[in-house]
Amino acid sequence: MCERYSFALPKDKTARRYGVKVPFPLEAHYNISPGTLAPVIRDGSANVLSRAEWGTAGPPGKNGKPGKLVVARPLGPLLGTEAGDAVLSRRCLVPADGFYAWRQVNKRSRVPYRVTLKWNLPFAFAGVWAEEGEEGGEKKVTFSVLTAAANELLLPFGTQMPLLLPLDEEKSWLGDGADLHRLAGLSFPAGQMKMFSVSPQLNRKELNSPALIEPVQATDQFGNYMLFE
Repeated sequence: MCERYSFALPKDKTARRYGVKVPFPLEAHYNISPGTLAPVIRDGSANVLSRAEWGTAGPPGKNGKPGKLVVARPLGPLLGTEAGDAVLSRRCLVPADGFYAWRQVNKRSRVPYRVTLKWNLPFAFAGVWAEEGEEGGEKKVTFSVLTAAANELLLPFGTQMPLLLPLDEEKSWLGDGADLHRLAGLSFPAGQMKMFSVSPQLNRKELNSPALIEPVQATDQFGNYMLFE
């Protein structure tokens, strides 16, 4: 469960927080969606910020074309499988300062919520990256976010939540010594997070405004107020 997230930390603060060089301008992005080029920190180059496209092509469909983009995938089932070993050999950190979850009110209506750390501190998702493209042709780098079991705060939204790494686990995630089985069992403490409803304008992928991260009365995509939230 991770359809959108945000990252608006300035270049200098990003460099200090994640201990990386930032070789390109950083734009504040309040509504990162699949297909967006976003900052990542890849294993093998952990001292420099790079960019990758969110969403990794799945297995080919009946027509031979790549399947649906993988926005997020659970870490647990990947462990110990041949395919999982290949995926997990290319790990990355995905810097973020918040993410969004939608609460399904009924069959048609759903309300967006923003989830952040309690003190609005930036954090990092555990991610995996891949190179895609024709052999011998130009390749692009993509990434997907890994998930773990939802904590008490996010359980009403589904059984999975993005795998947020504790600060002291970030660098080890990129190294050879990461205890993936232990990390797969992590569920970021609900007591260190907060959540509030935000504007349904978030549903429009093309919008990128700081207004999207402001708390508002819970409203579904049709403009109906949820009076009993």
